[in-house]
Amino acid sequence: MHAGRGIPSLGSDAIELARAYARAPLILAHAAIAHLAWIWREAGLSAEQIAMVAGGQLERLLAGAESLNLGPAPGAPEPCPGPLLERTYTLLVAAAARLTAGYPAEEYLELALLAWRVPPDHPDAPVAASVRGLLDRHVRDLATDPLRRGPRVPGST
Repeated sequence: MHAGRGIPSLGSDAIELARAYARAPLILAHAAIAHLAWIWREAGLSAEQIAMVAGGQLERLLAGAESLNLGPAPGAPEPCPGPLLERTYTLLVAAAARLTAGYPAEEYLELALLAWRVPPDHPDAPVAASVRGLLDRHVRDLATDPLRRGPRVPGST
């Protein structure tokens, strides 16, 4: 979700949407400058923590003082994606870069497929099935519309 020019200006629907999808990323562009008047009430921080985030900690450090430990961030920590997802992400980004430039990326795509050969009871099995489905679709698309090889300007046809 992108907050645009201020979630309150969008009405309560946007705030309810943010609450309903609390795990969805909320992009607050430009350091949330348009949201500073209200966002502190939903952040789950104390007044002291907000003061430190808003420049107090930097002032302390520039003055030569030690940083303050104000405790952990509110909320439960997000789980790490795990090595399979990290490896696949890296391989797919490399493949996308090559494909965008008009170069072959089969090796990266094949390695991504190999990384996702997991048993059905693996915790990441649903993600693996989704990645495999997308890569299978790419292979089918290549069969009907082969890539043009060689360098080209991204966005050109």
